[in-house]
Amino acid sequence: MSLRTDYKDAIYSGNKKYNMIRNDDGTVSFEDKTTYYEFDDTSLFGANDINQTNEKLNQILEMHENGTLSINVRGLDMATGSEYKDDTLVILSSGGKLYRGTLKTLANYLARVSPKFAEPTDVYWGNGSWTCPADGFLVIKVTSSNVANYTLTYISDTKNDIKGSIYGEGSGGTFTTTIPVYKGVTYKTGYTFNTNSIKAIYSKLGQ
Repeated sequence: MSLRTDYKDAIYSGNKKYNMIRNDDGTVSFEDKTTYYEFDDTSLFGANDINQTNEKLNQILEMHENGTLSINVRGLDMATGSEYKDDTLVILSSGGKLYRGTLKTLANYLARVSPKFAEPTDVYWGNGSWTCPADGFLVIKVTSSNVANYTLTYISDTKNDIKGSIYGEGSGGTFTTTIPVYKGVTYKTGYTFNTNSIKAIYSKLGQ
């Protein structure tokens, strides 16, 4: 059920005018004697209207409370904020609160806070190690030996905790995996077998 969106204001000139009627019981009543240029008695806002509005609001609040209130924002990061009208209303649910905004302000916010990747560089450390300068991602690229049936490589930190692994079957093949890396953590090759070459392509979050 859709709520009405065709209400109209009454239009008249000057002050509203009323005729006072004296009732038999000593009370008075007032009769509207204003001359209207436009008046639609269906535009009077009554109990039925506010009940319908509250029903819709209660549905939104219920969706918010049970975690089903959401908005599909796919594609906003592929468009500019100017493509969205300021009067396009959205309601978002986050952290137990409801937020009101527009598609344009939402698109501008996403464009401002969405992480961007810096130019990727090969930081492979050979027999040594590498300390991550800022949060980002590593794409580990392994080429297997030409005489091997498979290749296996582990990437670990200095505590020998495995952070990523690459397994591939066949000789002379190229295999990749992606792992998140964090500022200040030192990474190394924990184990490698039947590899011809290894690259570690680092992409930092942000410029």
